[in-house]
Amino acid sequence: MAAQGQATGRSTTVSFAPTRGRFLRTNQTGTADHASWSMTQLRLYHRAVSQ
Repeated sequence: MAAQGQATGRSTTVSFAPTRGRFLRTNQTGTADHASWSMTQLRLYHRAVSQ
């Protein structure tokens, strides 16, 4: 599964369809001449499912 996000300032938000999994892989594919890429915080949320 692939998803894309667009940076706004210092944050990037990425939304994707719910799926079961044990791991999350991220790949930085853009470039910036004046800054390196790093991840300092990662927040994962899920929607409540009605039963």
